[in-house]
Order: sequence, then C-alpha cells, then structure tokens
Amino acid sequence: MKKNLALLFILFGSIIILVGCDNINYFKNNKADSISTQILPSPKKMAKKKKVSDLIGGTYIFGDNPEVGAVGSVIIYPNSDSTALFYMELSRGAPSYNSGELFGEIQLKDDFGIYDSRKYEPDLDCVLKFIFDLNKLVVISQNGHEDCGFGNAVVADHFYYRQNRSIPKYFIDGPGDTIQFKGLTLKKYLKRFSFN
Repeated sequence: MKKNLALLFILFGSIIILVGCDNINYFKNNKADSISTQILPSPKKMAKKKKVSDLIGGTYIFGDNPEVGAVGSVIIYPNSDSTALFYMELSRGAPSYNSGELFGEIQLKDDFGIYDSRKYEPDLDCVLKFIFDLNKLVVISQNGHEDCGFGNAVVADHFYYRQNRSIPKYFIDGPGDTIQFKGLTLKKYLKRFSFN
C-alpha cells in the first residue's frame, strides 16, 4: 500500500512538473503582449460578464506636474454598448504650456474605440484609436490624421491611467462651462459653437 501511494505521488508530481515546464517554454517562446492575453481574460469575455460602462467609464490621466512635463485627462461616458462620449484636456507643460481640448464620440468594438473627426467637423482631420485595458487607456493618433486642433506640439498619444471608475455626470470645458453628459450628443455639443 505504501509502495503504491509513493508511486502515485511520484507520478502525480512528475505530471505537475511536466505541465509546468511546458507552460514555461510556451511563455519563453511567445512575445510579451501574447502573455497578457494568456493571463488575463479576453476583453470579449470580460464584456460578457460586465457592462461596457464598468469596463471603460471613468476618468483617465497621465502626468502629474505641468512644470515637469505634459499632463492630460480623458473623461469617458459610455452611451451604449457601441458608443461612448469623451472629453480630452491636454497640456504640453512648461515652458510654453500649450494646450488642447477635444470632445467627441468613440465607436466601440471589443476593447478599443475609434474617434474620427472627419465625420462631424470638416475643419479637423483627427483620427484617434482608444485602447482600453483594465485600468489603462492608450490613445494613438493615426498617421496623417493628427490635426485635432490642439496647440503646438500638444499630442493625445499617451498611456493614461484610470483615476476614477465612476461614470461622469459632467465635464468642465476650456471656457469654464459645465456640460452635462446625460442627453448630450456630439451634434448638440457642436451646435453650441455655431452662429447660424
């Protein structure tokens, strides 16, 4: 009996070691970004468990001192499972403190969203990709479509970290107006600036 138990223990231990070694070789042979997809559930699986608002809604920031470098924030307000409104405020930091702000609608698909100003504002040529990953947001400008109306050398391309998960009720724009998200559409927001 003791001999069988010892043999069973050795066999079970060998299986665990072999499986563990196989996983180590898998991780050694695959790139870092594929590791995260093996460790974390896919965004599609996460989306099935949680609402889009839980996954992306809130306030994201980068930088903490405009005296030292660029700072910025993005406020995300989910409209539906396929769209979200955002307000972005950026500053280049010292010494020029050039800045920029942008309000828009993101078309969502899986773990990313696309903002394309050309659909709404003919004066801008700004296409941004928003990549959501748990408590992070990466914003990337599409080459050749970086005219977002920002000040000189102000760019949206940064890693932003979620500061707050609460779904925002409003934002305060550059002129200091408080803009409520509820019932807001891109068309209504842009109408504020038309003089027709």
